[in-house]
Amino acid sequence: MRFSFGKNWRNYSRTISDNDIGTSTGHIQNLLQLDSLEGMTFLDVGSGSGLSSLAANSLGADVT
Repeated sequence: MRFSFGKNWRNYSRTISDNDIGTSTGHIQNLLQLDSLEGMTFLDVGSGSGLSSLAANSLGADVT
């Protein structure tokens, strides 16, 4: 059986709340000691849920 990542993530993404993204955004800001990621690139290597990428994008990063 082949794992259907796109379908699986689409189902998961429906459960992500604005609060979840806000919490992740705060964690990134605390970790990097930055308020914004404007003008920066955020590399997502595909090893997690994608929540950090959503948060980085909300901080202004170009997510790759």
